[in-house]
Amino acid sequence: MATNAVTKPAESEKKKRQRSPNYPTVGLREAIDRTKRFVTANGKAAAMPAIAAKLIGFATAHGQAYSALSALKKFGLLEEKDGRVVPTQRAMEVASLPDTDPRRLKAIRDAAVSPTIYAELLEEYRDTNIPNDETLAGELVAYKGFNPNGVKEFLKAFRETIEFAGLSDLTVLGSQKKAEDGSNPVKVGDFVQWEPRGILQFQEPKRVREIKDGFVFVDDSQVGMPIAEVTIEEAPAISPKPHIVAPIQRTATRISGGSAPMRQDVFSITEGDVVLSWPASLSLESIEEIKDWLKIAERKITRSEKSKVEADPPATDA
Repeated sequence: MATNAVTKPAESEKKKRQRSPNYPTVGLREAIDRTKRFVTANGKAAAMPAIAAKLIGFATAHGQAYSALSALKKFGLLEEKDGRVVPTQRAMEVASLPDTDPRRLKAIRDAAVSPTIYAELLEEYRDTNIPNDETLAGELVAYKGFNPNGVKEFLKAFRETIEFAGLSDLTVLGSQKKAEDGSNPVKVGDFVQWEPRGILQFQEPKRVREIKDGFVFVDDSQVGMPIAEVTIEEAPAISPKPHIVAPIQRTATRISGGSAPMRQDVFSITEGDVVLSWPASLSLESIEEIKDWLKIAERKITRSEKSKVEADPPATDA
């Protein structure tokens, strides 16, 4: 007697694997490192994709190499013309300009917001800042169509990118826009107060000596401040005369990544101003190291003053 065989569904009828939205598979720091390799080896010249994969640091042109090439394109660092890969103007700026050049910093910020999904998230959380990974992962799966198995990889690259670009504090995103559309009326010669995260930084307002690429530079400082974080104030009772700022003398130091925007705090005492500068984005490990260093600095200052007193004791009446 014939029986009805139970047939398995055709492979084409099986439920398709859920795919996450398209996003860069590497963070911006790695993308820029690979872009520098391309520019160093090939300059502005174009290269076939298989050759470009090797120029960015891979031994052969395989799936991972092409995935990295795709990430560089999403960040606007490479583009395809007539079937060949060429570096963009943005790539030339991040690969060739000095680390602290405002044009390079702007190019890095622009690259960070170039991937569509990155731009969406940064805009969505601009007013509240980005939630923790657990919360964000849940929202990506629920509202952005991410595959739960791939969201961890995305978060790693996303977090690395915003930290490297100095966008952990999303208020800096409005700096360049305000500078370009004129919605922030700060101009050279104004006196301003710097107030990141609601914390006043100056004892008295300082005079603006330069505005460049969304950053404000004031007298007595070589550190640029996002224009969105400064407000125009009344000039001090006795306005300091404009002067050329002498280069700051530093011992050998290295700023992580060489491109992070800087913060600065100025504390005025009778003898003069005490100035402390630090990268805008810091890891918890770096914060602990700074705390230890501040304790060492305190001991050095105390020991130095004690030595002066012992070497030259104050005169006493006979």
